[in-house]
Amino acid sequence: MSSTTAPSTDRARLWRCVLLGGAVGVAVALPVYGQGGQGGPLLFVAGLVAGYLAPEAVDAYAAGGRAGLIAALPLVVWFLYDSTTWFLWQDGWFRTVGSLLAIAFVLGAGYFAGGIGAGIGGWLAVQFGRNEPS
Repeated sequence: MSSTTAPSTDRARLWRCVLLGGAVGVAVALPVYGQGGQGGPLLFVAGLVAGYLAPEAVDAYAAGGRAGLIAALPLVVWFLYDSTTWFLWQDGWFRTVGSLLAIAFVLGAGYFAGGIGAGIGGWLAVQFGRNEPS
């Protein structure tokens, strides 16, 4: 972050890329998950978009990871909804621990996939010219 740029401006530029990448990730991953139950690997698309759109002053990996988290939130809800019958047959403590582990795994996979996508998106932006958002 440069000394002439206000921190709020860099934060706003980061979150603009994050939210746009997360929206694209949700739009791509949710229909695929609904059809086959495998929308998780497509979460890297959220990071790809965020990494490509991230300006040079912004950490593309942070933007991609956060975009992957945002795109993973609907998948967490859908996974828990699909798994309610299985969780209802378990003991109370196992149901709680299992739900928390499932949430952590899906969100972690979203962050990881978003970070990988951001690396590729940042590379593509450098190769094909980075356009600064207005």
